[in-house]
Amino acid sequence: MTTTTMRIIIRLILITLWACGNPTNHKDQQVKDNENNHKSVSSITFVDGQYRIDTTTILTNKNLQPLIDKLERTDFTEKKLVSEIPSYIKTFLDNLTESFSIANPNENWQVGCVVVEPLPTRQLIYLGLGSDIALMTYYTGGIGKSEHILIFKFSDNKIIDFWCGNILAGVTNKMEIINYLKTNKDKDWGLNTNIIYL
Repeated sequence: MTTTTMRIIIRLILITLWACGNPTNHKDQQVKDNENNHKSVSSITFVDGQYRIDTTTILTNKNLQPLIDKLERTDFTEKKLVSEIPSYIKTFLDNLTESFSIANPNENWQVGCVVVEPLPTRQLIYLGLGSDIALMTYYTGGIGKSEHILIFKFSDNKIIDFWCGNILAGVTNKMEIINYLKTNKDKDWGLNTNIIYL
């Protein structure tokens, strides 16, 4: 037997022994893979005192299902006034939009694209607050009236995850919003196009 043949045999024996000592349990691996698929992916990072949003995570709904699950388990206190939007959420939205102007339900707002007088460019529809998650819907105007859904996950008055989308139907309460999200989250352009518009 040559030295080369001996080395090959020894390597095969070592590989076999290593494999026997480290069996791969495919079922355990499958469970780990499933757990990883359901882990929440956040769209938010906080860098140098500024929020950064990962638009791809939002536009591809990568963080939406865990947020829907959280919404379903949360009891909300419904708010009716813009002044009841927590200041850290308002500041977050101001940072994303330069000025997140929004009117109360049933107040005048800028519905069309012709500006006659300075009015807020949005109108609140629904605001639900939980202990660590909030859900908001509102209208924007322009060529046509659009409805938006925003979900905020927060901790210690800091936004830690965020998702937003557009909808084509009037939804005015938690269950209608959740049902709409669940029905449309897997459709192409069902909740978002290729841009984030707040």
